[in-house]
Amino acid sequence: MFLYDDISLMVATNAFGMGIDKSNVRYVIHYNMPKSMESYYQEAGRAGRDGEPGECILLFNPQDIQVQKFLIEQSSLSEARKTFEYRKLQAMVDYCHTSWCLRKYIPILKNQEKFLLKVPRKEQKHTTSDLLFEELRQLRQQIARREQVPPYIVFADSTLREMCRHLPQNKRAMLSVKGVGQAKFERYGQEFLEVILKYAGQNSISTQTVQTGAGEYAKEKAPPAMW
Repeated sequence: MFLYDDISLMVATNAFGMGIDKSNVRYVIHYNMPKSMESYYQEAGRAGRDGEPGECILLFNPQDIQVQKFLIEQSSLSEARKTFEYRKLQAMVDYCHTSWCLRKYIPILKNQEKFLLKVPRKEQKHTTSDLLFEELRQLRQQIARREQVPPYIVFADSTLREMCRHLPQNKRAMLSVKGVGQAKFERYGQEFLEVILKYAGQNSISTQTVQTGAGEYAKEKAPPAMW
């Protein structure tokens, strides 16, 4: 149900980092401290995989440290390995207490080297009404149920946002939207165009000129409805 957007909230174990193939997760909230930065990075990385804004919130209690230390102590790992796990735990504790920018701070241990998490590009502001996005999202949900596929298989949230931003009102314009290819258009495009055209008509948006991120589409007559 969560994968198909029938419910918007799920409580999971830390296996969430490995078991969720869903691109439009907006929030990941940790109720306790993960055992290492690698685990945290894996789990936090479930948010915003479609390129849209995502947040990870970590609720931390000092008791979490004692729990993780106990688990290491009670494990059957060698002493050398336990020492290594303690070092990883310390990195996680340092992260919880740092005053640095958290996105810049995250150190990931890989092949005994550290690298910094790349700071995401500045979030773009959405200027088109959220009402259109919600209408497109509901249409996507209907199609997903009809096709028996997860909604992101139809179109990702980022593609729906692009539709809202550019307001494509013909096939040519729709194919210029990132995430819309010929195959996707042939399968789903006309239904989304109909919603956008209805929205444009209700809000008196011109069908001749549509603002885009790179400029404007040239004024053109709508092509015959052959597609």
